[in-house]
Amino acid sequence: MASFFDKLKEKFSAKEELNTELISLDEYEEFVESQFVTEKFKKGLKKSRDNFSNALNNLISSYREINEEFFEDLEELLIQSDVSYNTVLELVDYLKEESQRQNLKEPSELQDMIIDKLVEVYMEGTVKSELNYAPDKELSIFLFVGVNGVGKTTSIGKLAHNLKKEGKKVLIAAGDTFRAGAIDQLDVWAKRSGADIVKSHEGADSAAIIFDAIQSAKAKGYDVLLCDTAGRLQNKDHLMKELEKIVRVIKREVPEGPHEVLLTIDATTGQNGILQAKTFKEVSDVTGVILTKLDGTAKGGIVIAIKKELDIPVKLVGLGENIDDLEVFDPEQYIYGLFYKEKSEEEKNEYLKKITYSNLLDKATQEEVQKELKNAGVSEKNIKDFLEGVNYFNNIGQNKTFVKEGFKTTEELSPTYDQAEIQEQWSKKSPKFVGQNCRITSYELMRDFISVGKPEIKNTEQLFIDEDALNNFPIKVFTDSERNQFESLFSAINTENTKDVSVHVKKVKEDWAKKNIKFTNENKISLVSVFFHSLITPEESFLFIGHVGVLVPTSEGKLMFIEKLAFQEPFQAIKFDNRSQLNDYLMNKYDVEFDQPNARPFIMENDELLKGYRLNPNNKG
Repeated sequence: MASFFDKLKEKFSAKEELNTELISLDEYEEFVESQFVTEKFKKGLKKSRDNFSNALNNLISSYREINEEFFEDLEELLIQSDVSYNTVLELVDYLKEESQRQNLKEPSELQDMIIDKLVEVYMEGTVKSELNYAPDKELSIFLFVGVNGVGKTTSIGKLAHNLKKEGKKVLIAAGDTFRAGAIDQLDVWAKRSGADIVKSHEGADSAAIIFDAIQSAKAKGYDVLLCDTAGRLQNKDHLMKELEKIVRVIKREVPEGPHEVLLTIDATTGQNGILQAKTFKEVSDVTGVILTKLDGTAKGGIVIAIKKELDIPVKLVGLGENIDDLEVFDPEQYIYGLFYKEKSEEEKNEYLKKITYSNLLDKATQEEVQKELKNAGVSEKNIKDFLEGVNYFNNIGQNKTFVKEGFKTTEELSPTYDQAEIQEQWSKKSPKFVGQNCRITSYELMRDFISVGKPEIKNTEQLFIDEDALNNFPIKVFTDSERNQFESLFSAINTENTKDVSVHVKKVKEDWAKKNIKFTNENKISLVSVFFHSLITPEESFLFIGHVGVLVPTSEGKLMFIEKLAFQEPFQAIKFDNRSQLNDYLMNKYDVEFDQPNARPFIMENDELLKGYRLNPNNKG
């Protein structure tokens, strides 16, 4: 897990030099703003971070071994941090399973895994939540709901301020006519933010006030209308009728509105806030959460609880009392702020020291890889075929960028090679044979553990280079039956035009189920595939395995990832401590395109999403 935070810290905290030839003034201003916002998250979550991190460190240091009592205390710690009960049970069950599978003995070995799983729970299906605006400069209407005292009025004022800074013309509707002083308080915030306000007297009809505000906003060309509502909960039926009436009025005047129904929750109220949220979700179509006073709680798990229990995105968070302290919620910055800790230079480099790689050039390294493959159940024939391919490639010459002997510690997350030199040498050696790629190599090792019941279902349009390689191989590597299965397994998969990775994962599972693709020996060896989403036209898109490798647990407790890189790049065997490191390695290499219309890459281990999968934090596209 360390790499996730190291990379985030590197992105958001490192001093970067401005190259005016490569970066625009707008881009530079965006970079400066990202530094500022991230510092806010870091400072705003200090109370939560100190409480959780200290408690977790104390718990881990108090146990010499992993046992049932340790897991019971961990459960209690997480529940006290407002992580939802169901999430806690899921996390602890996962830790028990992984500690047994990896034969872990000391609680310290679980620390990164705990954070990793919490990140996974929140990030699953999550994208950066932005406010939904009306199209084509039409009036956007945001309806604010929530109980009294949670910071609803303050949030309206702060959001109005942010919108004004963006150049938007903002109107506020003082629809909370129930609470004494609510109108006056909102009036003060309207003046502070520079927004205009439509108001009446206490006890007036809220729907009528909002109706008047809509008419004024439409007549005077306002961009955004922020509508306050009463926050009473003691009479749910009355609240429901009032909100239903308000929504009816809005939809009659602006059929697409309200564009957001924002529920305000006080982070310091913990599980009580969740109960409030459930009630409001019952009486209104809540589209997002504003979480206030996040800087004042020692229980940062509330954000995870909201995501897990309510499945409503947190869209805005309050990180202080100043008018500028309402921020768009960014899951990455939240996680970074919650678990961030300053590291020494030695600690910063520790992650890279744990990753070693080899190009399988020497006999001793080949024997080590051969042993691990044999332990994983790979047949002697398949190992022999694999090593023949390795030696055929490596005999092109002693490229200076190759690891000559053993396993070498990486100096960067993705080792780099002199592709031009390798290509020149390869062309001289084998002008007709393009070489072996990742898909051929992986299937060669995995073919005894993959069955394709219906290999006739296939789309080989994207496999033309693979077909050329197989047709010109010095030897026949696959039987006709194996080749059909290979082509079906790696076929392109039709999918939807969406950036939602969960949709694409579902499409992969459906396609493989239709082909009756099954994986065996999963505890000893697995296929790790990086899927890419290709958008040909708005109506036509597909998924394709752009890179793939084989993962085996080693006798020393590591995970060995065996891969063939591009045709003009060598074989690699890389040792990782866990799947999080593997994820970071692959996503750092392939999740690099900025602001693309298609979905970001995702990683499958056999037919499931890789545990610990997350996007490359260095790519903000």
